[in-house]
Amino acid sequence: MIRLLASITLLALFAAAPLHGEGASAPQDDARVRALARQIDESKDQTPREVFEELGKMKSGASYLALKNALRDLDRPTSKRWVYSALRHMVADPELGPKALGLVVKAARGRDRPEARAAAGALAGFGVPGFEAMVEVARHAADAEARASALRGALDRLGRDGTRESLDVILGAVAVPASGRRDVVLEVLTRFRTEEAFAAFTKVVSGKDSPLGRVRLVLAAMGQHSAGAGPVVDAGADRVLSKAASSRDPILQYYALNAMAQRGGTANVRLVERLAGAKDPTVRRAALLVGMRARLKGADPFALARSKDAIARQAAAFALAEEPGERGRDALHGLIEDEDRVVRATAIRQVAARGELASVDALIARLGLEEGRIRGDLRSALETLTGRDYGLNARVWAKFWAAEGRGYVPPTPEERAAEAAARAERDAKNGSRVAFYGIDIVSTRFALVIDTSGSMGTKAYTGETRLAVAKKQLGLTLKRLRDGVLFNVVPFSGGVEEMESRMIELEETSRAEAIEFADALRAAGGTNIHDALEVAFEDERVDTIYLLSDGAPSTGPIVQPDELRDEVARWNSVRGVVIHCIAVGQDHQLLRGLAADSGGKYVRVN
Repeated sequence: MIRLLASITLLALFAAAPLHGEGASAPQDDARVRALARQIDESKDQTPREVFEELGKMKSGASYLALKNALRDLDRPTSKRWVYSALRHMVADPELGPKALGLVVKAARGRDRPEARAAAGALAGFGVPGFEAMVEVARHAADAEARASALRGALDRLGRDGTRESLDVILGAVAVPASGRRDVVLEVLTRFRTEEAFAAFTKVVSGKDSPLGRVRLVLAAMGQHSAGAGPVVDAGADRVLSKAASSRDPILQYYALNAMAQRGGTANVRLVERLAGAKDPTVRRAALLVGMRARLKGADPFALARSKDAIARQAAAFALAEEPGERGRDALHGLIEDEDRVVRATAIRQVAARGELASVDALIARLGLEEGRIRGDLRSALETLTGRDYGLNARVWAKFWAAEGRGYVPPTPEERAAEAAARAERDAKNGSRVAFYGIDIVSTRFALVIDTSGSMGTKAYTGETRLAVAKKQLGLTLKRLRDGVLFNVVPFSGGVEEMESRMIELEETSRAEAIEFADALRAAGGTNIHDALEVAFEDERVDTIYLLSDGAPSTGPIVQPDELRDEVARWNSVRGVVIHCIAVGQDHQLLRGLAADSGGKYVRVN
């Protein structure tokens, strides 16, 4: 049980009280404090963090006052956070500790949002001695992000405490990433397994004022409870998910159904059957998948594979990938010949997921019949199964398989890497390859989504700006593409200004206009990846996106990477768009995830 110290609310009073000589220091220490204080006064926000850290480690009344006074000379939130963080060194001191904590708590609970976030973010470093202060801020801070940041340091201990009071603190403040990594938050939430806890979760998912990000965290946590975990957990998790799925919001319905599918089904058969007929295709597909996972009546994957509804056939492909034996594999092979492009693409990816060499013949046969992006999907599936890459030529693949198929042993990772390097060298020499940053362009219906935020004005290794390099790559790609393909260029920064409202056909005039449009791009503004991808998805003909960015989202409806990745996966659940991603200047976990989710390639460039 948490004991919230009443004295925490009085700590701010201690912070304002005069020092009585505690932490007495030698004259040379006082001289050092004065020297550091002068440095802060002169350098202000340019003061190195080490200066604040040194003052904190001195643990004297004079160094405490120097840190407190420094806050008046600083404007940058990062610098202020360094000051608040340096105070952690004093927290164990019986006299300085309450003053240091009181100073941080007062700022974290205040209405100055940058100051509150700086102070709350520093609290996570205070450890066990600062636990009560973190809980106090997580419960009562005026700013939501300050509450979430304060929770980070207390999250694990609150989870181990396991009480309803602890859960209320978590549910009132939790937000990713301020409260910690998503996987950590989910693990903590799954520790609460009482009927009282599931009642609290139900309240969150049904509350009109509950932030969507928090609701999605709760739904994802319910999905972590595998069916059969126990009567209380099974009934509780199912009740929470059914409540969300019963809402009128298709977004909540989708995420609730996804969690049901992850659990392996639901006891609420009527609800799933009703949603299997929903107008929203993402909800309908998710409900069908739940039904098949739970083996509900009317949700037989073999029957759904023959449905007139393309969404049903697409859902069946996922279920058939999990059906053992030849019957499941043969039914999946039938779907790679489906009349619907998205169904074929889904089935091809699921064939690769099954990982059976017995599917190679069917994939090669289809490769000889396909055009556009699906050929790339088939090539990727064949590469996944065999460890080889013979491009898009079905005859070459057939010759290889005729010679090697019986008793074939895929190459080792080292052999695959060597072959890929040799292939890349050959491609570079012949100069005929059509690619964007080394990623082949196979599609005939694609969008090039290009980051033009201010950071794209940073110099690349070539000495040119990142945007200048991107424009050269874009120009080279446009020059090599054959006439007749459909394309669009979608630059984005804080907003999105696509070249055309819909894809246009590439020919002499449009090629010249696209190159001219690219040359005029300038680096400025924030990074709105959400709206950029949304614009690209609005054209229903797009089957491939090339997304280039050098930074994390900084503006737009969703900026939290995990949430944005989930939302794009929702859009794409019935579209089958492949998203190839190019991360510029640094590794980019969001882009890596978007590529992995959609079957695209991810490359990092300097």
